[in-house]
This record gives sequence, structure tokens and C-alpha cells, in this order.
Amino acid sequence: MVRHPLVQAVLQTWPGTLVTTPRERLALRMIDPTPTEFEAMEKGSLPALGAFMDEKFGADATAYDLATLSDDDIMCLIEVIVSGYVDKLHEIVAARNAMAAATREPR
Repeated sequence: MVRHPLVQAVLQTWPGTLVTTPRERLALRMIDPTPTEFEAMEKGSLPALGAFMDEKFGADATAYDLATLSDDDIMCLIEVIVSGYVDKLHEIVAARNAMAAATREPR
């Protein structure tokens, strides 16, 4: 699974990512995320993950077992989490840039 193109794209996007595969588990950990990155994870990745889990497991989303997911489902899950994060990160940065531009004095 580590050789999958989507996983490789994640690793290239975040070079500080640590990948371990003990007992067939894949764990990704970002090193020293900034407050903005934490915000994007909380407001982008987590809601996207919740929506995916609700769609995949329905009312039993609180008792899910990721081991039951197919490889395609796992790749979809990674894409959902990363897309939610990246989209929210872009939104946060754009909003901050707009706010900074609005507060600058005209030349």
C-alpha cells in the first residue's frame, strides 16, 4: 500500500511525514504542525472524515472497523482527509491574505 500513487503523493507533499507499517498498519504523522495546519485538520479533515464514515458505515459509524475497508476504500479515505485538509488550508490562507490586504493603507 505504501507504493500506491496516492500514498506517494501524500509523502511528497509532506516530506516530514513518518511512515511506519507495523503489523500491516499505515500510520502517518506530521512533524511540528503550525496552528494554521492544526486549524485545517480540525475544520477540514475531521468533518470530511466524519462525512465519509457516515456514508460508509451509516448509523454504525461510531463502531466502525477500518480493517474491513477495501484497498480502494482506504485510498478514498486518504483522499477525503487530504482534500479536506488542503481545501480548508487554502481557504484559511486566502481569508487571512484578504484580511491583511484590506487593512493595508493604499499607496
